[in-house]
Amino acid sequence: YERLGAQLRTVNGTAGVNFAVWAPNAQGVSVIGDFNEWDGRTHAMRKHGNGMWELFIPELKAGTLYKFRVKTDHEEVDKSD
Repeated sequence: YERLGAQLRTVNGTAGVNFAVWAPNAQGVSVIGDFNEWDGRTHAMRKHGNGMWELFIPELKAGTLYKFRVKTDHEEVDKSD
């Protein structure tokens, strides 16, 4: 709960939101929301070797609406956490 989902963070002096999700079988994961018009091509997450996907988006605030768009071999699904 301290690492997954959306966490307010400051990275190199810039405030924003760090997103993290565990999706070991995903081919790709992105963050979608009002801030990018729910476009899954805009904020692709990086995969770590243990199945964790992570991305820091600067300047986002608490209360921002978002979902994770999870891509597998067969489908693309939007998931809330």
